[in-house]
Amino acid sequence: MLLRNLHIAVFLSLTGVLLAQEAVRVCYGARSPEQSAAKQTEMLVRELSLTDSLQIDSLYRVSLRYAYWRRDCQSHEDHAVQVRKMYEEYQAVLTPDQYALFMRLQQNRSQRAQHPAARFRVTSLAPAEAPSPTDSLPPTP
Repeated sequence: MLLRNLHIAVFLSLTGVLLAQEAVRVCYGARSPEQSAAKQTEMLVRELSLTDSLQIDSLYRVSLRYAYWRRDCQSHEDHAVQVRKMYEEYQAVLTPDQYALFMRLQQNRSQRAQHPAARFRVTSLAPAEAPSPTDSLPPTP
């Protein structure tokens, strides 16, 4: 009986460890730092219309350094500090126009994250000409 309880305890412990590892993988993604940096760089190339290979390589290196750090990040405060440092490094690599566009895109992402309904934008449900407030009033005698 004692041996059976011991087996059950070991099984439950191992199951808990595996579930915790799976939760971390789901939370942070299954990407390696190299994959994360490549995806980040691809996004920057696409959104900023980058063509300079030296600039692209520099952005990849910054993104890779940050991806390794993010993998081991433990606190929200540390994360915010590292993001600011990464943005400073991006600023050193990008032209002023590219960096301004990058910051606008980041600001838009931040606003969408704060307001999840903004992801489902409806361009217009209203008729071409909105009725005036007096249209709903009864006619005067």
